[in-house]
Amino acid sequence: MIAQRIMASIDGPRTLATLVAGLLLIAVSPPQNAQQMAKITGPRLRYRVIVSDPVICQGCRSIDLDLELENISDHKVSIDRFSLTYQVSISTEGRATFSTGDNFPGFAPGQLVTLAPRESYRRAAQYSPKGFDLRPGIYQVHVTYGQFVPPSPSQADLFEGTVDSNVVLFQVVVCSSRN
Repeated sequence: MIAQRIMASIDGPRTLATLVAGLLLIAVSPPQNAQQMAKITGPRLRYRVIVSDPVICQGCRSIDLDLELENISDHKVSIDRFSLTYQVSISTEGRATFSTGDNFPGFAPGQLVTLAPRESYRRAAQYSPKGFDLRPGIYQVHVTYGQFVPPSPSQADLFEGTVDSNVVLFQVVVCSSRN
């Protein structure tokens, strides 16, 4: 019954053409603001991670990571330096773990870093996979930068969103104890 009423209301070719034109207009309409445009044009940051020592001993409590977030845009970008390890995932065949950090609204003094075009922010970090036993084998690590406070007039260059790093392999081996 409802389908018959809908079909009856668009039975003329002119009504159908108007409906199609309206749908096309919605589909190709430009974004309503510059923030949407920035999200559509692609990433403004590139994230790289390096495992400082690609071979670690079983029983190590942490993995040393070198983190680099690079501004690949043509304008300055502000980042939250505390959000470099928003999410860390470590996996091996059949097993995986990940941790996600809590980001709180607002920023402490010195928490934001502004990067000029092609400038990078680098930091060494130690990651401890709590509750995940690193048995001998090959693992991969992947890190995500995440910052979710929207830009404001006073922080117009603030990056909002996530950026995934490259995936890096490391190996856990049995090490002999030296007494």
